[in-house]
Amino acid sequence: MAVGKPRFWALLCALVWGCLLATASGTERCMLFRNGKTDYRIVVSSKASDSEKHAATELQYYLNKISGATFPVGETPGTKNIFIGHRSDMAAMADIPQPNDDDDGFVYDVEGQSLVIYGGRHRGTMYGVYAFLENELGVHWYAQDCTIIPKLKAKQLRDIHRHDESPAFKYRCLLAYPVNISHELTAHFRLNEVWFSKAAEQAVYGKVNRYWGAHTMGSHFIPAKDYFHSHPEYFALWEGKRISDGQLCLSNAEVLRICISKMRDVMQHNPDYIAYELSQNDNKRYCTCKSCVALERTYGGHSGALIWFVNQVARAVREEFPGKLVGTMAYQYTLQPPTNIQPEKNVMIRLSSSLGCFAHPLSQGCSNQVVHSDEVVAALEGWSKLCNNIYVWDYAVNFSQYTAPYPNFDVLAENIRLFRDNHVVGLMEQGQRSSEGGEFAELKMWVLSKLMWNPALNSDSLATAFIKDYYGKAAPMIEQYFQRVRALSDANKHFRIVFSDFSKLFNQKFIADSKRLLATAEKAAGKDTVVQRRVKLVKLQLLTAEVLTNPEDATADGSWDEYQSISRQYKVRPTEQKELEPYINEQKKQMPQNGAKGTAHIISASVLFLAVVQYIRHSRSRRKEEKS
Repeated sequence: MAVGKPRFWALLCALVWGCLLATASGTERCMLFRNGKTDYRIVVSSKASDSEKHAATELQYYLNKISGATFPVGETPGTKNIFIGHRSDMAAMADIPQPNDDDDGFVYDVEGQSLVIYGGRHRGTMYGVYAFLENELGVHWYAQDCTIIPKLKAKQLRDIHRHDESPAFKYRCLLAYPVNISHELTAHFRLNEVWFSKAAEQAVYGKVNRYWGAHTMGSHFIPAKDYFHSHPEYFALWEGKRISDGQLCLSNAEVLRICISKMRDVMQHNPDYIAYELSQNDNKRYCTCKSCVALERTYGGHSGALIWFVNQVARAVREEFPGKLVGTMAYQYTLQPPTNIQPEKNVMIRLSSSLGCFAHPLSQGCSNQVVHSDEVVAALEGWSKLCNNIYVWDYAVNFSQYTAPYPNFDVLAENIRLFRDNHVVGLMEQGQRSSEGGEFAELKMWVLSKLMWNPALNSDSLATAFIKDYYGKAAPMIEQYFQRVRALSDANKHFRIVFSDFSKLFNQKFIADSKRLLATAEKAAGKDTVVQRRVKLVKLQLLTAEVLTNPEDATADGSWDEYQSISRQYKVRPTEQKELEPYINEQKKQMPQNGAKGTAHIISASVLFLAVVQYIRHSRSRRKEEKS
């Protein structure tokens, strides 16, 4: 039957209107929140771990800040839910095995009208919540004093797709002040190992790993102050005599017995650590007695004798402390792997990159009298063939000057990718650990935390994002200064983690141009006291460069005074070896005398004085001529 035009258009309009209503209804059903309202609730089981329960509370807080909506938290599901933690009682998850408790990986996904976020109970689920907030809603935790929380009117569930992640390294640690003072930041950075206990105090962030000790043979197991007087034979034979400030005599049977006994005590009284260090003291005065030399010949060098010793301790404690590791160091004279012996399965090798070049990626193999990247890479590759428990102690700091410009940013990502490719299981990046004020410390620690989780990320993009959000209106100038610092390094410059020949890095043009940039940055910060403070701490870097390379100008133009003022205001520690006031007192001896005037002011005053004298003489001469 034919349909007339009026009826046809009526049917068409009804069909279109019905589709629009259905679409609108479907869109409404897919809304996580809209215009300050939500139909969703956050569901977390009563059997969930502390970190999962805390993650649910944090999710509620941030969703409210973002949307203005209140998301109830409870144990009972409703029609629309955000499930936190693995739930075997959910049909959609019935066939999904529950992750191991210590699995830091996670998944978030949409199941029907529900959002599910789950991972390992200790920290994995919590990391999943943080990743969801970052990836889907734009929350960023940059530093203790900087969290970015956007404001959004709506979020559709259909825009969220399955996302899963696992970290590149099983153990991830930042030994740096910006992180170590904050358990919250440790969690938000997805780190799972801490050095200082302050970052491990709050159980709500889940179980964290810790590595017991460093350079412990002399500091804990057989201290010279307790044993040397009565048993000098326990200590290294060096240049023909036993010394108290060197290494232990590893071939001595009593030394081994004491170390086994004390290792048992350490493990018994400190049960929450992943590894317990039994490593050499921080010096190169190893034992040269006949028995130790024979061990080295048998097992391929200094590290061979060390592994022979550590293996015996590891075997002695293995049954009593299953799952625990005895750690030792591949460091300085023990850097290269041994031959004819390999570490026991419960031994962890903590390899130090300290001999490498930090102006260029280790993979470039820089080698001269100062840097030995080729040796570090060879050691890493060699140890990874002998041992499945390689832990790298890497560095992102100049110990001789914490606040001086240090152009090492371009090596960070490449080195971390090198460690990943050699099957490293643990990574610690050491920065300035004693105070704030380290050179771009907040930026580098945030970027490092991202790379330790996912080395494939682009470090340039990460740095740009950080600077934009952290420095606000001053960001364009800080970005230009940051790029100038990066450009200080070139193919012909090499430096290690203790570097003080700054005349090879900084010149007057760099200092003058950077001064103009940072002066503009200070003006751009305006009355924003938070950004002013951040810009000041960047300015401290440049002031340090001028004080170290051109003390006369620094005294004359007030830079030295400003360096002291900012350092004292923020209680900055300038070097690894010295605290602020002793350092300032020592530096004063290097600065031009005569107070704050400096040599440049003295010279200017002298020139002016001579000019005045010359003018007076000339005037008197003219008057005499006129009288005559």
